[in-house]
Amino acid sequence: MSEDELVIMKSVLTRRTYGGGEIVFREGDASDELYTIAKGSASVRLRLSGPDRETRLITFSPGTVFGEVALLDREARSATVEADEELVCYVLTRADFDKLTAEHPAVAIKLLTNLGREISGRLRRANRTIYQLAS
Repeated sequence: MSEDELVIMKSVLTRRTYGGGEIVFREGDASDELYTIAKGSASVRLRLSGPDRETRLITFSPGTVFGEVALLDREARSATVEADEELVCYVLTRADFDKLTAEHPAVAIKLLTNLGREISGRLRRANRTIYQLAS
């Protein structure tokens, strides 16, 4: 994004901090916010069948965006995200995304294009992992 577009984006983001071990959100939670990590790291965990079973899917580092699926489809969270250490995120709520779309549609389109690229990359990696596991 250009400098002007980044200024617009910053105007709709809210800064949030989390301590190490703090849950950002849980699998199954209702939420529609997108997070961008500015500092720290967070692990994504998924419940498995059986009592008290889960697996770590990935750890996100600064610059990573997460929560984009719930922002776009308004469904429940598909995984749990936990701060590994002090975590600083910039959050885009659904209300602020709607405001961005109404007031700065070109910036919203650029954001959606970038999210589409990110989601596509994650889907390709998931497909490769499934292929490797099935081979």
